[in-house]
Amino acid sequence: MKTIKRRELLEGCFNVIGAATYILSCGFLLVDFDATHRTSNLFMLARRFIFALFFITRKTPPKQTNTSPRDWIVAFCGTYMQNFLIPAPEIHDSIYIEAVQALGFIVCIAGALSLNESFGVVAANRGIKSTGMYKYLRHPIYCGYFLEAGAYLAQNLTVQNIIVMLIWTMFQLRRIVVEEQYLSKDEAYKSYMRKVRWRIIPFVY
Repeated sequence: MKTIKRRELLEGCFNVIGAATYILSCGFLLVDFDATHRTSNLFMLARRFIFALFFITRKTPPKQTNTSPRDWIVAFCGTYMQNFLIPAPEIHDSIYIEAVQALGFIVCIAGALSLNESFGVVAANRGIKSTGMYKYLRHPIYCGYFLEAGAYLAQNLTVQNIIVMLIWTMFQLRRIVVEEQYLSKDEAYKSYMRKVRWRIIPFVY
């Protein structure tokens, strides 16, 4: 009972803070898109809106949830830190980099759809997923994140965005390790890890 209350308290606090970062980030993107009509902003807005919708409508109660405050902070920063990437003052979108951003967007959405109703922020056992994008990568959504955020950074190269990207990358890579350590308590996930070798980059990592 204490574990459930602890999880609910952590989830409630992080959901409120996360929602605030989403609203502020989308505000920056909307204002800039209204002024410049940059496609790079549109991709970020669309993905955030779709993921917010998934988060509300596609969550199922987990069998087990990680209740470590430290791991929740890692998950929170890995999820929401990229919201602090904001448009650069000068417009310099490139159709080639936008193509990479579009690929990241598609990979994110395909990965989220592959999860079906197992969408969440912190590591939780909602059943092991091994179909769809998860046949090829253990963390396809994170692969999409890196493609999308990296392409956005390349088109909005500022000192602030570089710092945000570096910090976010650190947390996101740690998040992958934390999730796998937690889910590896399930023998089914250990078996899945043996079958699907790559985390986010085929033949690399």
